[in-house]
This record gives sequence, structure tokens and C-alpha cells, in this order.
Amino acid sequence: AALEKMDVELAQTRMKGAIDMLAILDVQGGKADAYLIDYKSNHLGDKLGDYGAPSLNDSVLRSRYFLQALIYAQATLRLADSSGVELNALHCRYFYLRGVCADPRLGIWRWDIPVDALRRLDAALLPA
Repeated sequence: AALEKMDVELAQTRMKGAIDMLAILDVQGGKADAYLIDYKSNHLGDKLGDYGAPSLNDSVLRSRYFLQALIYAQATLRLADSSGVELNALHCRYFYLRGVCADPRLGIWRWDIPVDALRRLDAALLPA
């Protein structure tokens, strides 16, 4: 029942927005690493500790930012392909501005998406 409710909620989800920053950096071997950066102003608590991985993961799930990140990643892959850039890796970073500090474990949600997984998803969404 919970899965059915989640499917209905996801189907009703509307997304608006734009990638705040995209950096494509050359790396060795003729491939590039892509960094998708998005800034979030969500209030997760009054202490820096409220911006640790468990709270960030909860926020990403509740706000469906994982879906946003996946759509942005697909768009980045297609941009790279159309520009003749071969991606080695794609890194999503969501900066929760209220929690970003000197401690790199706080305030930054991380998702490194394998490029081959994105290609499989792209093929499933747009079969040849």
C-alpha cells in the first residue's frame, strides 16, 4: 500500500527549476567529470548537526530532489553527448546553504551516478 501511495505521489509531482551550476572538467584519458551543483535553502534545524547525512537524505526524499537530480543528470549526459564530450563520472552535489560549513560532512548531499547507469536509463526512456 505504501508503494502504491508513493507511485501516485510521484506521478503527481511537478518539478520546476534549473541547474544552478554545471562544471565539466577534463580529466586524464580524454574523458571528463561533470559536477551538477544545486543550492537549497531548506531549514532542517537550528544546529549544524541538523545538516548531517541522515537529515539531508530525509530532505531529498521528502522533497523528491532525487528525481530532480536524476532529470538534471540525464540532461547533462545528453548535453555532453551532443557536444562530443565523453563523461567519465557524474557527481550531483546539493548544497544546503544553512548547513554548509568547514566540516565537509555537513550541508552537502552527494550522489555519484554511474554514467553507464544513466545510459541504460536513457535507452529505456527513449528506445531506438
